Amino acid sequence: MRVAVLAWGLPPHGSGLGRAAMEIARGLSQLGCDVTLFDSGRALGETVVQSGLAVVGCAPPINGFAGFLRKRAVIGHLVAPWYFCKAVRKVHRECPFSIVEATNWYAPAAFLTTGSPALVVRNSTPAIDAKKENLSLRQRIDLWFAHQLEKQTAKKAAALVSNTPSHAQVIKDIYNIADQPIHDVISLALDEDVLKRGAAAPLPSVRAAPSLLFVGRAERRKGFSEMLAGYACANQARRKVGRRPIRLTIVGVEPDDVTECLKAQGEDLSLCDEIEILNGLSDDDLYAEYEGTTAVIAPSRYESFGLVYREAAAFGRPLIACREDPAACDFIDIAECGILADTCTPKAIADAIERLFEAPDDWDKFALAGRRHVQSLTVKRLAAKTLEVYAEVIALRSRVG
Repeated sequence: MRVAVLAWGLPPHGSGLGRAAMEIARGLSQLGCDVTLFDSGRALGETVVQSGLAVVGCAPPINGFAGFLRKRAVIGHLVAPWYFCKAVRKVHRECPFSIVEATNWYAPAAFLTTGSPALVVRNSTPAIDAKKENLSLRQRIDLWFAHQLEKQTAKKAAALVSNTPSHAQVIKDIYNIADQPIHDVISLALDEDVLKRGAAAPLPSVRAAPSLLFVGRAERRKGFSEMLAGYACANQARRKVGRRPIRLTIVGVEPDDVTECLKAQGEDLSLCDEIEILNGLSDDDLYAEYEGTTAVIAPSRYESFGLVYREAAAFGRPLIACREDPAACDFIDIAECGILADTCTPKAIADAIERLFEAPDDWDKFALAGRRHVQSLTVKRLAAKTLEVYAEVIALRSRVG
């Protein structure tokens, strides 16, 4: 079976979406599929081999008419999907695909919903659910259009795949999808290297300097500003009783975002002395950060899957998450690998940090339980379940056709 997988950037520079796309593609390839990745992070027409997989670049030109359109409100959202379509159709004409798989996020497959090959949309967080506060009128219009684009693409897809049952329900509600012939739930995977390296990582030590790791973006959905304020509050409380401050490493956020957030909260910028900000990490460097931290903090209000939750568990790092996220509640209830802040507020997050660091005897229990749980999240399982959906799509098309 020939499969095209669309990605908004691939590792090491892409987001979690790119990492998931690479894992899916790699697993499908291991099960005998002929997989081509289409990467918006590479120049249009550039073809390389990455991790044994063919990768075709489909980034729109920076200059010229495409560059002009990308800067325009509303219509700018159509440029990247058009170039995805252009690149896929070109390869498809030379050697046809059976399936195109794409994320729902900003609808990269918006122009691939009709004809052949069949489209499978794997849902992440809808764009509308990750909106920032205080958007301008233009930004609100842009977001509305992006949402409509995602919604129509999902409705026209041959099949949908969501990460958890609660995620599938969110997708149905937010896109107003009453009936979809195929809408399966398949948990994403952790890379085999993550599972192996995580299992070999030493457990967090009570004797080491206390530290936290945040991996994400400076978004309200991620609870970023509340995390920073809660962290500052927890450190202030520790200083008052003569305890060592907790170091914080932030991955995936620009330094200016951290500074502006601290200023807006009225925090002393000397707090930055205890914060390290890292961007553009390779996989090895990211794994090293997991290995070197005491615990992982991820107080999201909503996650479609929660990759960071599972990476923390794989490396045996206690997790601080938030009860507002159904995925976090489900994961910690099953994996028993951390604690939940009651709400995504600075005080609740500070309380959760204090609870974790005041109970180091629980760390090994969290670590071992988390590692045990994630061993089932293999790429092979993900690929096998995905192939079942593809086969169902092809069979349904054959009956209808």
